[in-house]
Amino acid sequence: MATRTPTPTQSTPQLSARGQIALNRPPLLKCAVFENMYDADTNPDGVINAYCRFVEKHNLHLIVDEIYALSTFTTLDNPSAQPFTSILSLSPLLEAGCQLSRIHCIYGSSKDWSSNGLRIGALISQGNEEVHKAMESSCILMKISSAADVLWSGLLLDKVALPEYIKLNQELLGKSYARATSFLKTHSIPYRPSNAGHFIFIDLRRFLPTHDSAGKVLENPLAQEEELAAAFVRSGILVARGTVYCTDTPGWFRLTFTLRADRFELALQRMEKCLGLYETTRVELVRRLSQESREREKIEEDGAKGEGVVV
Repeated sequence: MATRTPTPTQSTPQLSARGQIALNRPPLLKCAVFENMYDADTNPDGVINAYCRFVEKHNLHLIVDEIYALSTFTTLDNPSAQPFTSILSLSPLLEAGCQLSRIHCIYGSSKDWSSNGLRIGALISQGNEEVHKAMESSCILMKISSAADVLWSGLLLDKVALPEYIKLNQELLGKSYARATSFLKTHSIPYRPSNAGHFIFIDLRRFLPTHDSAGKVLENPLAQEEELAAAFVRSGILVARGTVYCTDTPGWFRLTFTLRADRFELALQRMEKCLGLYETTRVELVRRLSQESREREKIEEDGAKGEGVVV
C-alpha cells in the first residue's frame, strides 16, 4: 500500500483511511510511492522534502518515480514553471532528516526516450545494502537484451547526440502541447495546465451522457464517465478515464498529445464529432497556433538571455 501523490491543492502527503489502519495492523504499510511530476507537472523541492519527512516519521520507505524527468517543455500556461528537481539532487538527511536508506528512485527508457519496447528500467538506492542484495538475486533472471543495452547506453554516452536529442524532444513536446491546448481553448474545454509529461487532464463533465447507447438512464457519474469512454471507442479513439488514475471527480479524462501529428489531428476530429462540437476551421487553427508559437519563442528567448532552462 502507498500514499497518494498530492493533488494541485495538496502540498503534503496524506494517508487514506485504509492507510491509517495499515500503519497499526496487518497488512502493514511499508512504503510511499511518489510520482515526481505527478499529473504531468513538476514538483517543488518542498513537496519532495515533505515526503521524506513523512516516511521518516512513519518508519516507511519512499519510492520516487522519475520516469518523466526530461519530458519538460516551454508552455504559455506556465512560463515560470518550477523546474524539475530530482530526489537524487537533494540531501534528504540534511534537508528533511530522512535516512538515505529509505529513499529509492526508479527510472526507465520508455517515456523520456520514446522507447517502450526496450523494456529497460533502473533502480537507484544509494544507502541500502539489503535492497541491493535483494535486487541482485532477482535481476539475474531478468537480464535485458544486448541490443537494448547497446541502443540506450549508446545514446546516453554520446556527448553530442544526447543534448541534441533532449533539446529536440522538448521542443516537439511544447509544440504538441500547444496544438492540444489550442483545441481545448477553441472548444472551451477546461484542462489542468502543464509543462511536463505526455498528457493533459481535461474536464469533460459537461459532456457526460445521461443515457447509454441502448437508452438506459445513467444516474451514477461513474457510469456516465464509462459510457463517454465507450462512445470515444466507438468513434475510433481511446481517451483514458480520469478515475483510472485516481481522480476525485468523475468526468476528467487523460488526453495524450504525443502522437504523430497527422494521427493526432484525426483523433481530434473524431473527438469533435463524438462530443457534438463544430469542426475547427483551418484558418482559425493557423491563426491561434501562429500566435501561440510567437509567444512561446519569446519565452524561450528570454530564458536563454538570462535565467536559462533547468532540466
